[in-house]
Amino acid sequence: MNLESLVGIFLKEKEEIKAGRYGKKSKKIKTGTIRIYKYKLQGFLEFLKEKGITNSPELNLEVISLYSKEIQAKKQGVKNGAHNALWLVQSFLRWLKEKEAILFEAEESLALPKQERIKKEPVSLEKVQRQISRLESKDFERNALIFALHFLEGLTIKEIQSLSMFDLDLEEGQIRLTQKKRFHYLQKKTMEYLKKYLKIRGQYLPRTDYLLVSKQGIRMTEELIRKIIRESLKR
Repeated sequence: MNLESLVGIFLKEKEEIKAGRYGKKSKKIKTGTIRIYKYKLQGFLEFLKEKGITNSPELNLEVISLYSKEIQAKKQGVKNGAHNALWLVQSFLRWLKEKEAILFEAEESLALPKQERIKKEPVSLEKVQRQISRLESKDFERNALIFALHFLEGLTIKEIQSLSMFDLDLEEGQIRLTQKKRFHYLQKKTMEYLKKYLKIRGQYLPRTDYLLVSKQGIRMTEELIRKIIRESLKR
C-alpha cells in the first residue's frame, strides 16, 4: 500500500484516539502533537521518495538504517535531538507491523539513540520572588502559589493541577503527591504563599476539592496553568 496513504490513516487514528472514539479520551495527544507527528513523518516520506520507495512492501532494514544515520548526523550536538526525531518514525513502523504492512519489527529496524536526562537548574528564592512581584494583582495569591510550587518546589504542571485540598498537611508543612505516592515538604516561603491563597480561595466559589480553581470555581486545566506561567515570564 502507498506509504503516504498509510501515514494519513496513522494520523487519522491518532486524531480519533485524541477525540476518544476508541474509548477513554487521551490527554497525552494534543492538537499541536498531531501537527508535530505530521511534520516529522513528512520528512521520513520525503527521504523514502528520494530512495525510490513509495509503497510499504519496498521498505527494508537497509534504507531505514540509512535514515537513522542521516538524522543522527543532522542532530549531532543537539541534546536528545535524534531520539526525539526518530521515536515517532519507530512508532509508525510499529503500527505498520501491527497492520501487517511490513514484516520486520520496528525496534529491529530503528533502534533509538539513548535519551539523555536533562537536569533542571535550581531556581533561587530571590529570582522566584522577583518574578512573583511582577504578577498582576488580579489572582495574585493563586498565581504566586503556582509559581512557588513550580519553580521553588520543582513540581510539574500535572502535579500542581492534581493537588487536592485533602493533599495538604499544614501542620507538618507538607503536601501529598498522589502520583508519586509520597509526601513533599514545602519551603517556608511556599507555605506562606499557600496560606495566603487558602484565605482567599473561597472568593472563587469553588465547586471542587482540587486546590487550584479557575474563575468559574472549577479545577484549573494544565493549559491554563501553563498559560499563566508563560505570560508572566514575558513581563
